[in-house]
Amino acid sequence: MPARHSSGVSAVLMVGFSAVMIEYFDHHLFQGPVLVVEEPHVIKARGLATAADHHPSLAQVIPGPVQSSDGKLPDAVLSQDVGCVLPGGEYSSVAAAAYAERLGLPGAGVRAASTMRDKAALRAAAHGHLAQPEWATVGGADEVAEFAARHPDGLVLKPANRQASLGVQLLTASDDLAQAWQHLVDADEPWLAAPGKLEPRYLVEERMRGQEYSFEALVVEGRLVFHSLTQKTTLPGRNPVEVAHLVPAPVPGDQLAAFVDANSRLVEAVGFRDGMLHSEWIWRDGRPWLVECAGRMPGDRIPDLISLAWGFDFFSSYVEVVRGSLPDGVLPIVPVGAAAIRFATRWNAAPSLEQLRQAEDGPGLVYVASSPAPPERASTMAVTSSWGRTGYAIATGATAEEAEAAAAGAVRVLEGDEHG
Repeated sequence: MPARHSSGVSAVLMVGFSAVMIEYFDHHLFQGPVLVVEEPHVIKARGLATAADHHPSLAQVIPGPVQSSDGKLPDAVLSQDVGCVLPGGEYSSVAAAAYAERLGLPGAGVRAASTMRDKAALRAAAHGHLAQPEWATVGGADEVAEFAARHPDGLVLKPANRQASLGVQLLTASDDLAQAWQHLVDADEPWLAAPGKLEPRYLVEERMRGQEYSFEALVVEGRLVFHSLTQKTTLPGRNPVEVAHLVPAPVPGDQLAAFVDANSRLVEAVGFRDGMLHSEWIWRDGRPWLVECAGRMPGDRIPDLISLAWGFDFFSSYVEVVRGSLPDGVLPIVPVGAAAIRFATRWNAAPSLEQLRQAEDGPGLVYVASSPAPPERASTMAVTSSWGRTGYAIATGATAEEAEAAAAGAVRVLEGDEHG
C-alpha cells in the first residue's frame, strides 16, 4: 500500500515498530514514506499487519529479523530507495545499525550498538573511562547473595538486555533473594520480545544513591552537536520505576559541563558514530556515575519535553542526522522554558469525563492521557515496570517549578484526587 506523503523523498527504514515514532512521522509526512521491518511474532502479537491502514506515513510492515541480525536485509527493503535507518526500539537497535552499515547510511555502528544493547558489555567498555559502580554478571540467586554479602549498602539486580525497568529490583542481603531471582527471570514482554531471540543475561550492581538524570544527545561523526539534560524521579521501594521527567534539569553550569564531558568520553569509549544517544546517570560525590546507555530515541515522551523546552523539532533534527543532512546552525543552544511529564501510578477505576477535563484545563498543560484499569483490579495492581503506569500529563512553564507543578496537579486528578 503506497504511503500518503510528498513524492520525491527517499524512504525511512524503521527497524522494529514504534507507535510513538510512527505518530511523529504521521505529523511529518515530508520526511518520506516509512517502511517498518519487524519480527513476524511481534507483527502477529501486536496486530501490525494492517497498521499501514491507520497511519498515513506508513507504507509497509515487512516481516524480517530485527532482534538478531547479520545485516541481511529483506528483499522488500532492497527494492526501495532508503534514505535513513532508525531503530524503533531497544531490541532492534543492533539490527538497525547493521542495516545502516549494509546500506552505507549513517548510524550508530554495529560495535557501538552491540555494546550498548548489553549492560555488562557497556560496563566493560566504560571501565577506566567513566565513574561506575562495582558490578558482576550472575547466573543464580547464590551468586547474587555472594555479591550482596560484599555490599551491605544494597544492590541492583537487573537483566542485561531488557528495557522499561523490566525485572529491575533494589535489594539488600536481608531480602528473599531466591524470590527476587525468580521475579527477574519471569519478567517478560511477550508482545515485544520474539521467542528465542533475546538470550537471558543478568547482572548485579552496587547500589548508588543520588539524583538521577538522563542525557539526550544528537551525535554526528562521534561529536555531540546537541545535548539536553533530564532530571528524573523514580518510585521509592524495591522497583525504581521512573515516574517523572523534567527538561532541562535545573543544575549549575559546572555540573552540566561534567555531564557533557562524561558523555563525550562515553561516545568515544563505545565508538558511537551517528544518531541519538540516551544515557542515564546518578550524580554522586560531585560527578556523574554511569547507569546505562542506549543508542536510540528515549521513551517516556522525553523527545516531546525536549522540543517544548528548547523550542525546536527535536525529532525532525534526529531524522536529519541519520539522513546525513542536518544543516549547520539550526540547533538551539539555550532553552526557551521548561517542560515536565508526570506519570500516574495509582489505578483510578473509571476517571470521569469531568475529571479528565479538569486535568486538561490546568495551567501549562499540553497533553493528558489515562489508561484506567478494570474495576475489579483498580486498587490491587502494583507498578513494577514502566508498563504498569496508568497515565501521564505533560506540562510547560517558564520555570522548572511551574512545569512540574502543572503536570503533578493533573496526575493527581487522574489518580482520583478531585482536588488536584
